[in-house]
Amino acid sequence: MIQKVGVIGAGTMGFGIAFQFITNGMPVVLQDIKEESLQLAGEKLKTYLKIFREEGTLFGDSDETITNRLTFTTKIEGVAGCDLVIESATENLELKQEIFRKLDEICGENVILTSNTSSLKLSEISRNVEKHKDKVMLTHFFNPAHIVPLVELLKGPDTKQETYDEVNAFIKKWGRLQLKFDERCQVL
Repeated sequence: MIQKVGVIGAGTMGFGIAFQFITNGMPVVLQDIKEESLQLAGEKLKTYLKIFREEGTLFGDSDETITNRLTFTTKIEGVAGCDLVIESATENLELKQEIFRKLDEICGENVILTSNTSSLKLSEISRNVEKHKDKVMLTHFFNPAHIVPLVELLKGPDTKQETYDEVNAFIKKWGRLQLKFDERCQVL
């Protein structure tokens, strides 16, 4: 059961994904290698909460409660205790491969590892994954992730059906719609 989410990358997509989850009650660890990116994300959080409330969005919790659900870290080890890790780093294959290699090393065996890539092959990104081969997926959120309710799901070549089903149920729980594909990228 997914009870805590880790997001790698505090840019536009990573922050939007984190915002979607924390405003709906889910604790999130947001990791980025740049402290400045995390500081900017913290400022964006205050701004977004203010704008959404001014526009009439009713969150179930106070801004303080929502803000307290978000933990910031520059260390990738900070996401090791999460149940689902969503990589949303720059579209750079070597960088993503290194992130997945490190996640495979530091995360517990039940942690699901996903990529938010929009242009790279999941099989290439996860090439160096050994322990989590059956728990690797693509969860491609559409931009802006905190507004557009669409997530593309794709199993890796070794992904267990139960992993896919768990992520699919989790995404649906948060009111996201899914585009489902098979391993040949055919819409299901």
